Amino acid sequence: TYGFASMLIKILIDEHPDDIAVAFDRPAPTFRHLDYQPYKAQRPAMPEHLRPQFGRIRELVRAFNIPIFEMDGFEADDVLGTLARQATTLGLHTIIVTGDMDTMQLVGPSVEVLTARKGIGDISRYDVEAVKTRYGIGPELIPDWKALTGDTSDNIPGIPGIGDKTATKLLQAYATLEGVLAHAAELPPRQRQGLTEFADQARKSKWLATIVTDVPVTLDLATTKTHDFDRAVVQELFRELDFHSLIDRLGKVPHGIDSGAGNTQALPTNALQRQQSGTAAGTATLVAPTEPADEAQMALFTLDPLPPEEGSAPVKVAGEGDTQTAIVNDERTLAVLAQSLRRAGRFAFDVETDATDPMLANLVGISLAMGAAEAYYIPVGHVTTAAGEEPGRQLTLATVQQHLGPVLYDAGIAKVGHNAKYDALVLGRHGMPVEGITFDTMVAAYLTDPGRHGLGLKEQAFEVLGIVMTPIKDLIGTGQKQITMGYVPVRRAADYAGADADMTWRLMEPLDRQMRQLAVWDIFDKIEIPLLPVLGRMERTGILVDPAVLTRMAVELAEQLAALETAIYDAVGHPFNINSTKQLGDVLFGELGLPTGRKTKTGYSVDAEVLEYLRGKHPVLDMVLEYRTLGKLKSTYVDNLRELIHPEDQRIHTSFNQTIASSGRLSSVNPNLQNIPIRTEVGRQIRRAFVAAPGCVLMAADYSQVELRILAHITHEPELVAAFEAGDDVHRVTASRLYGIDPADVTKDHRRMAKTVTYAIIYGQSPFGLSRTSGLSNEEARHFIQTFEATFPLVKEYV
Repeated sequence: TYGFASMLIKILIDEHPDDIAVAFDRPAPTFRHLDYQPYKAQRPAMPEHLRPQFGRIRELVRAFNIPIFEMDGFEADDVLGTLARQATTLGLHTIIVTGDMDTMQLVGPSVEVLTARKGIGDISRYDVEAVKTRYGIGPELIPDWKALTGDTSDNIPGIPGIGDKTATKLLQAYATLEGVLAHAAELPPRQRQGLTEFADQARKSKWLATIVTDVPVTLDLATTKTHDFDRAVVQELFRELDFHSLIDRLGKVPHGIDSGAGNTQALPTNALQRQQSGTAAGTATLVAPTEPADEAQMALFTLDPLPPEEGSAPVKVAGEGDTQTAIVNDERTLAVLAQSLRRAGRFAFDVETDATDPMLANLVGISLAMGAAEAYYIPVGHVTTAAGEEPGRQLTLATVQQHLGPVLYDAGIAKVGHNAKYDALVLGRHGMPVEGITFDTMVAAYLTDPGRHGLGLKEQAFEVLGIVMTPIKDLIGTGQKQITMGYVPVRRAADYAGADADMTWRLMEPLDRQMRQLAVWDIFDKIEIPLLPVLGRMERTGILVDPAVLTRMAVELAEQLAALETAIYDAVGHPFNINSTKQLGDVLFGELGLPTGRKTKTGYSVDAEVLEYLRGKHPVLDMVLEYRTLGKLKSTYVDNLRELIHPEDQRIHTSFNQTIASSGRLSSVNPNLQNIPIRTEVGRQIRRAFVAAPGCVLMAADYSQVELRILAHITHEPELVAAFEAGDDVHRVTASRLYGIDPADVTKDHRRMAKTVTYAIIYGQSPFGLSRTSGLSNEEARHFIQTFEATFPLVKEYV
């Protein structure tokens, strides 16, 4: 559904069609199925999880006020072909949007086909010349071409032994299928035999592959005209489907009106009985979903407007008139605001800055809200815009520190934020430490669904409140022309920032209710919220790094890489780009003749799994693997860590995230301090760059097998409980069971693998996933998982 919606929006924006229609397959057998039972018979049944998608697609089409064409006994391609022929007669230029390459036969002077190869970012447009370039023949010969090659996806047999290239050459020489069959005697024995023996099969194949253009449907331009649609109806559907990323693009779609949910103009019913309404010069766009829906369908064009979901908030756009934001830019008003915040006892806060890194960001402004629909914005760091607009009166940082600082520091005044740790870090760096954070709407949203994406404030406002907020790019732009918030005029920044604080305030109550309903409130209140300031202090403190160690390592690794590069060139006899997968594949599989692995769109794969499999078959493989390992260590750790050292304190300030890992674990980014290598000598050297300040020491502490202790407590698995009660090393015990050896004979490698398998099972990893992370084969991974589950059956039952 998302792919269809995304493509539909792209077409409406990019093509601006004058007319548009959507064709669906029907569940009833087509004339092809009735005549030739093997037709598409090999296709597996549609997965159950896909069936509801087509109902959703129909809802989407209705929401956009687009008519649907379908007809029992015919495929969607036949309907598209008929409509395209009628559109041509009416003087329209037609664009067919589909994933079915069979429609290439419909291409003509006034008909084009658009098809997505790898998503909407990779769309191919086929006119007559493009079809000839791809197939070597004109569009009209596509059915003849398929008659010769067959089509395994549709179970069209064709002629055995004739492939794509041969079919093209034959049609270039003899013009049509009948021409090829007539000259079969002149062809090589194998081709002659196939064409003679399977001539009738080829003719049947052409019949099956030919799209008919005389389906009893009528193109009614009054109906297919691109109608206005109610954006609120589409936004409501997008909210229900969690299509947050499409909201911004929806605003660019022509013919959208903001009349309120439920006011979409309905298309006329029984449109097949209407007559054509004359001719028009323009563009008709015909869209066909690429998979059939086989549930009962609605009558053609009975498109009633979509009602809003029962109990849901109507979708609206946040902006002027929704959040009233007052600009606080004089000291007297700021003092009054500070008193009001104290009396309120709780408020939402948000900061605007000029960077996403809280340890480098400069404060531009602060927004505050004590209730719904009202907010305040305090500008402190706006500068003259590129157009020369002066920022106007602002407050000095010292003034804000004097009046607002004590309120922020007062733990007795509750603060509400969205990703409040970031805001508190920025404010703390600017002399206003924050205490008393009692609610974080991002953490709350995470706890209601830890596996979900879209925890941003804009996504939450849309999903929970039904409000579409202004995207940040509308203020600062994107790409090379992007500016920082400091260059945004104060009034525009105030409206944007005020809405942020307001929506944060409004989200608090429904998210609080959801957490209590899901019985996760205590986790939020007793674990996650108290952890926020702890993580904030950890991030601000950072960890001291000796840059000299990293600089020395960078030089040493560069020398080792240069030596390996020379050795690799000597081994193959010439220089090449080792980092180019194509050039490396040409060397390994072309020049050296090594066995090929998986095929990719650019050639054969040369990833680590393939090279490890080939290890030992040629000396250059070990060198390439070492070259890659050292190169990754240098770029990912040595060079990257040097760049992340803060200029003021020589420390690295990572970001600890509570809301990323679905397992509930903390994660660390920029850099990931949880993933510094330790098993190799180079990795251990990198760790030596992290040092303690003078007079301090670094101390490592870890729970002893805490996950397994919790697992034993929950499952009461006898083997695990007994191991813990006896004080045994549980991973050693597990390894002895997995390998079928005595615990005394378990090696470090055995124990490490047992630990890997255990955590893989606990966190739901598949045999394939385990094989990728452990280096085991799929079969070995499957065996280890099965052995573990047999040994600890109560764990299997729980997981």
